[in-house]
Amino acid sequence: MVEIELKSKELKEFVYLILDKDRSTPIYDEDLDQIKDVTLDGLDLLDEPTDATILDLIFFTSLETCMIADKVISEAEVEVLNKLESIKTIQFTNCIFPKGKKIKCNATYLIVDGCKYFDANVFNEMKCLTKLRVVNCENVNLVGIQELNELKNVYLQNLELNDINDISNLKKIEYLNLNGTKVKNMEEIIKNKNIKIEHEERNYIYDVEN
Repeated sequence: MVEIELKSKELKEFVYLILDKDRSTPIYDEDLDQIKDVTLDGLDLLDEPTDATILDLIFFTSLETCMIADKVISEAEVEVLNKLESIKTIQFTNCIFPKGKKIKCNATYLIVDGCKYFDANVFNEMKCLTKLRVVNCENVNLVGIQELNELKNVYLQNLELNDINDISNLKKIEYLNLNGTKVKNMEEIIKNKNIKIEHEERNYIYDVEN
């Protein structure tokens, strides 16, 4: 057993709670191996900054699901995300990403919710990705999304888009959900009869998945 010293007191408290572990005892690597789901929130209930850091995730070697909220993500933290070998689902809510730094972890499902911008080039090296959901984001850039060769299901909800022609270049796409999204140009995507398209311009907050 190797003793682990987490930087975040908040995350340390989470570990003690989730494992029902005595707080007078150290946290060991085999303790963290039991945890498969972690939420890191940069703000508490009073909108005060927390000490939550993505850097601590390097010790969670069995992590499968991770939700990260209200964070300005550093380049060093991106490096940690890229080393999460067991990750399957990752969600970013109200986050800001470093320019020019790519996230390329092994997740198969990516959710980007309420962020000030979404740039497909930040994520287009997530080669295992089969499902993408972008919702309530501003300044959405889809250029580069065609590099995600395994992507089958795409949800672009509550957005304003000029066009979505880059989606047509996805080799394996089967389903596109545009509920709540205004699209100026859909001519190319409509021509692709291999894609099932759902599009109702209602004010969805978040669609319930089928």
